[in-house]
Amino acid sequence: MLISVPLGVAMGTSAVALALLEPTAGLLRYMSAAAFIPLLII
Repeated sequence: MLISVPLGVAMGTSAVALALLEPTAGLLRYMSAAAFIPLLII
């Protein structure tokens, strides 16, 4: 939450930030919640 809100605001206000972060956001958007558990453990 500490990272997601500022990144969302940056993506909404800056075309450069949107262009840089959209591929990563698009990849994470379609991952299931169960797939995030191993990432959080690491």
